[in-house]
Amino acid sequence: MKIEFTGIYKNNVVENESLYLNNIKIRRNDGKIVIIDRDETYYTAENGKVDILFRGSYEWNGEESFYPRYEDIDLYDNAIIVDYEIEDDAPEGYDLAIEEQKISAW
Repeated sequence: MKIEFTGIYKNNVVENESLYLNNIKIRRNDGKIVIIDRDETYYTAENGKVDILFRGSYEWNGEESFYPRYEDIDLYDNAIIVDYEIEDDAPEGYDLAIEEQKISAW
């Protein structure tokens, strides 16, 4: 699963325009809210804005990961990011506002 989104740094707390994003929560198309983590993260940050790409994304229940199956495509395509978790080592006051998003199961 591939997730692309754009964030804006809030509170003007930007340390080398780094990304301190642990995971995200999405609302699948069946209404269930799930935690999503990923194998790879790519991002470019500039002028207080960050473009983020998660590759190899999967559901995480705290103990096990569940990669989407082909039959589950409809659950994830165009799902919506509803929340996110910031890394514990982020600078104090660090936060993002998610501006744009695109989720595709394949």
